[in-house]
Amino acid sequence: MKPENKNSNTFADVNFVQVNELGFDDDSNNETTCGIGPFQGKWLQKFANKKTYILVYSIVGTLQSMFFTYFVAVLTTVEKQFRFKSRTSGIVLSGNEVSQILLSLLLAYFGGQGHRPRFLGIGMLCSSLACFVVIIPHLLYGPERILTTSDNSGLSNSTSLCSSLTNSQSGNCILEENTDSWVPAMLLFLSQFVSGIGSTMFYTLGIPYLDDNTKKKQAPMLLGITSSLRLFGPTLGFVLASACLRLYVNVTEKPLFGTTDPKWIGAWWLGFVVVGICLIPAAALISCFPRKLPQKRLLPPAVTYRQVGKMPRRDVVERDETPKLKDFPTALKRLLSNKILMLNNIGGLFVVFAISGYITFLPKYMQVQFQQTAVTASILNGIVGILFMAAGLLVGGYVISKKQPSAFIVQVYITLTGFLFTIGFAIFAFFGCNLLPMHGIHGENGIINTTTECNSHCECVGTRYSPVCSEDGQMNFFSACHAGCDQFTVNRDGKKQYSNCSCLAFVNSTYWTYGDVVEGVCDAGCQPIFYMYLVATGIMQFVAGTARVGGTIINFRLSSGRTKNTSGMVDGMY
Repeated sequence: MKPENKNSNTFADVNFVQVNELGFDDDSNNETTCGIGPFQGKWLQKFANKKTYILVYSIVGTLQSMFFTYFVAVLTTVEKQFRFKSRTSGIVLSGNEVSQILLSLLLAYFGGQGHRPRFLGIGMLCSSLACFVVIIPHLLYGPERILTTSDNSGLSNSTSLCSSLTNSQSGNCILEENTDSWVPAMLLFLSQFVSGIGSTMFYTLGIPYLDDNTKKKQAPMLLGITSSLRLFGPTLGFVLASACLRLYVNVTEKPLFGTTDPKWIGAWWLGFVVVGICLIPAAALISCFPRKLPQKRLLPPAVTYRQVGKMPRRDVVERDETPKLKDFPTALKRLLSNKILMLNNIGGLFVVFAISGYITFLPKYMQVQFQQTAVTASILNGIVGILFMAAGLLVGGYVISKKQPSAFIVQVYITLTGFLFTIGFAIFAFFGCNLLPMHGIHGENGIINTTTECNSHCECVGTRYSPVCSEDGQMNFFSACHAGCDQFTVNRDGKKQYSNCSCLAFVNSTYWTYGDVVEGVCDAGCQPIFYMYLVATGIMQFVAGTARVGGTIINFRLSSGRTKNTSGMVDGMY
């Protein structure tokens, strides 16, 4: 047998990294220097380590994920201000996925072979830009054009009473169609599209960078810690939304109604300003990390010249080169030919398809189905679901690091959790609250005609939705006008109580008596079932979290070098 030649290149199309007998590479000073341009002082080099990267990457991930969850939390408020339908909102939010689908492969290919921390910084600047694009519709239109008339009659106390004069004064503004709603929709779609570029950079480059600078035994635990810390972003996004929605959309005004009034529109735009500003210094911090961390790192998997000829092609270590567009088809073919990796990612895509719409409209679902306010839905959705998911990620990462199960066992567990997740969603179909009826005549296609014989004299056409509840708590009305009420007082709780309501007339001895209504929707007793729903959601999130680290590790171990960054894209999307 011909002796092995260390200096020969077994595969002509691969450039090998010089490694020592222990499998460690020798990095050049230029690739391990921390800082940007002239800002590369010696004091900065001590921060070029794994622990600092995990901290900074988690902070960046927290801010980046706050954008999407904050957008989801304020979605119903945006719909209310610009009169969007849920269908339009779905199209707007799809902009994030559109940019990821169109650009993820190219960005992962070129960014993965370049200076990954610098590309991460560029991606975070894109997310910051998206935050400022979101608020442009508010700056262009403002709340007055949508919600108020020039004389502020829309905020008066008398517009919802049974009076033809009052309602005719406010009806013209309210009935006017918002023909310019497509302009805000396009701007919001653009913001989501730009944000998708930042998300692509974050998921395809950040985790592989950590994995390449970590021993394989430590990788699962570190990935679990990083992912769980990053989940504070969605939690803070919902908390920030709760705080901003308590302020009126025009922060300089104090309306005559409170946060529980359907006319209330919170300062949804304010949180985007906060997140956008915070992302700028975060982008600068992540960009300061070197191309490779300076400490000697174990190459995954570690090979020497003696071992190269015996290893599968995906185990060959490649030197970073300037990416070329002509080499992209070859890299894509290599990725697509990895059958196990493709099947794993296809499974992830089905998960994304299943839960993306659910997550997007979850706050709205909680508001409508369980009678929760936008503020309450934002807080509980963030705290319960996200914290349980973080706990699952930590447990999953710890178990894999300590027990080191085989890939087969990990994949079986991922499949089992997916099956349980599906059953959980099916059970959710039976979680609901029987809301009390709205007074009116049900017409074709489920449409309610709120004008009935008892309020036909009130000229209620054009009255804004401001629900009231009968004193016995059994019937909702579209407004006090639709209940036929012509008087009101303010009780000790600060709520309006309307009286002399013709639609609640009943015979008392020998004369007619008119009933009263109180502002707000009748309480249908939804709290117990709502708490059960939160507990079930938390359990599902925990179980799903335990499987995510294993899925990420499998994707990384099935790929290498130029394909590793792309392989983690689908996993990052969910």
